[in-house]
Amino acid sequence: TIAVDNTKATLLSPALAQVNELEQLLSNAKVEIEQVAPNTKDSETMQQAITDIETAISGLRTALNDAYNNGTLENDIQGIMQPVEGLKSDIAALVTTAAAEEKALINNQVYTTLSNQLNELQKAYDEAEKFVNEDCKDVAGQFSETIDGLKQQIETLRTDLDTKHDEGTLTADY
Repeated sequence: TIAVDNTKATLLSPALAQVNELEQLLSNAKVEIEQVAPNTKDSETMQQAITDIETAISGLRTALNDAYNNGTLENDIQGIMQPVEGLKSDIAALVTTAAAEEKALINNQVYTTLSNQLNELQKAYDEAEKFVNEDCKDVAGQFSETIDGLKQQIETLRTDLDTKHDEGTLTADY
């Protein structure tokens, strides 16, 4: 009788199909990251996470082929394929992490820009208040309500800006 080895058809091919699926998921995630995180997609953290996943996927393919070539695939396949679900989760987390990093970056950039603008506004207010109170003492009382109103508006803007920054809700449209 002739013994037929179906290991390739029954074990290796389906396992390699799962590895191919992981590669496709990662490829799709990279495209999505380009869209949701144009400013942070190249961060060291993101690139390292992608490299780690690529290395793990490559390691799966190598381990499968080595086990097949060594005749140990039947015994080794469960251990080799054990990381697959974790890698799927890691790939999905890449997009979520990239989007969160992008949102945080924009939140901080908008905060810095608006905070600088408020600082300039505060400086102009302080100069105007000083001018009115020191150089226009005879009519300063006529402007006290306006000055107090402006001061309150600046404080309200600052408080609102700080709150939105702390909540992480500042966007480029703010």
